Amino acid sequence: MKFRNNIPNSNAGATFTVARPAVALNANTHTHGANTTAQGANTNAQGDREGRPYATHPTVSKPTLLTTALFVLFCIALALAQPSKKSVAVYMSGKEPAAVRGAHKVLGTELAKALTKSGEYTAVDRTEEGRKVIAGEQIIQRSGAIDQKQVKKLGKQFGVDILCIAEITEVMKSHYLEARLVDVETAEVLAVASQMGNMSDGLDIVRTAQAVVKELMTGEEQSNVPSGGGSNVSGNVLTDSRDGKKYRIVKIGSQTWMAENLNYETKGGSKCYDNNSENCAKYGRLYEWNTAMNACPSGWHLPSKDEYETLDKAVGGEKIAGKKLKAKSGWNSYKEKSGNDKDEFGFSALPGGFGSSDGRFNYVGSNGVWWSASEHEDSSNYAYYRNIYYNCDDADRIINYKSYLFSVRCLQD
Repeated sequence: MKFRNNIPNSNAGATFTVARPAVALNANTHTHGANTTAQGANTNAQGDREGRPYATHPTVSKPTLLTTALFVLFCIALALAQPSKKSVAVYMSGKEPAAVRGAHKVLGTELAKALTKSGEYTAVDRTEEGRKVIAGEQIIQRSGAIDQKQVKKLGKQFGVDILCIAEITEVMKSHYLEARLVDVETAEVLAVASQMGNMSDGLDIVRTAQAVVKELMTGEEQSNVPSGGGSNVSGNVLTDSRDGKKYRIVKIGSQTWMAENLNYETKGGSKCYDNNSENCAKYGRLYEWNTAMNACPSGWHLPSKDEYETLDKAVGGEKIAGKKLKAKSGWNSYKEKSGNDKDEFGFSALPGGFGSSDGRFNYVGSNGVWWSASEHEDSSNYAYYRNIYYNCDDADRIINYKSYLFSVRCLQD
């Protein structure tokens, strides 16, 4: 998409029509056209004697000249009064979010659109040739500093005043977007803004880009979850705007967790235990790993195994984490001993069981099994999950095939 400056230039291409007064002829004028043409200068000399008009051009009256001059001056003043907009091109770097194909292009386009809507910039379209040039340049050094020579070089090559340099960094399966506005003439950083988000779909990418640009323009930190939209927290309740479902949340140590299993119905890759919707209402849905990676609402994410370890430490360690996190009801008994516990931290872990790719479901009431975002170090076919047994006090970290269906607990970004 090309972006153009749509402010009209009042002075460009203007035409002015000057009205010429009619020439009055004497009523007795004779029409000797042929003689007039042939005789040229003699005609002019005799014109007064014979009553013929002189072959002169009509003149413009002084009031008309004055009006035209004033109009021209007004147009020039109007053009000069228009604020000068600086041109900007967007440079994208960093690893693209895997959930959205072509995320760099989408982000670059949305950043350019938002900058244009601010009224201060005109965005220069990044052609395919330009993107190849950009991809070959290393503007951001390993230290994080801006390479001034490359900034000036690209700025001159693209014919822009400003470069918007944006970089994506993956942080615990979320994504951190930082953008800087850089003057290509001086390589001075004019503004810096950043946002953290899942970037799990196109809408979240658009919100993130808009929030970054607003912060660049105002200097005020923004949230990429707009009021009344996204996934909002009020008190201890999270509302998932995708389907309106509400979830209790709890802060344990430095982390804020959902205090219920996720129950968001995806287009595929998730099921209710035994394909019974009542089990979804009680235990939440079961998800394949690939689906679980993008199932959490905006502002939340599937926790890594390291983040589960942080939770363990906050409740007293891995050996007693299962006991500390279990809900007060829902667990089977073992040798006449209840599998329920005191739920001391309000995490309310439930035994939702699990499903397998062949359609079987097992161990509801006995096992609570939750995916982590961490893949196994030696094989991408496996991922880590958290397991709590009804008859044990500890919490295990185990690996299994990604095709299994496990529960999901989301952690706030």
